[in-house]
Amino acid sequence: MKNCDIIFSEKQSGNNDNRHELTNAIFLAKQLSRQNIFVTLQIYKLDRLTRKMLMLANIIDELNQHNINLISIQENIETDSLTGRLLCLVLGYVAEIE
Repeated sequence: MKNCDIIFSEKQSGNNDNRHELTNAIFLAKQLSRQNIFVTLQIYKLDRLTRKMLMLANIIDELNQHNINLISIQENIETDSLTGRLLCLVLGYVAEIE
């Protein structure tokens, strides 16, 4: 991972809705963003974030509302553009089908 200041390591599956490390990472990202700090949340792979399309859409929306950029390293996708968000959602549907 490139330029990471804080690393959260989640052991739970992307199918699990109750993931403490993900919750902590998003909470911290929102706190930092409120302090006008530029925040990027990097994940290894989209299907490690979640395998549920609705949850992925909600996470992306929540991050965008707080001006937090999401980067998926494996897929080389960023959510700072409409095209990036669309591609994340399309790949999210693929992950849910799998």
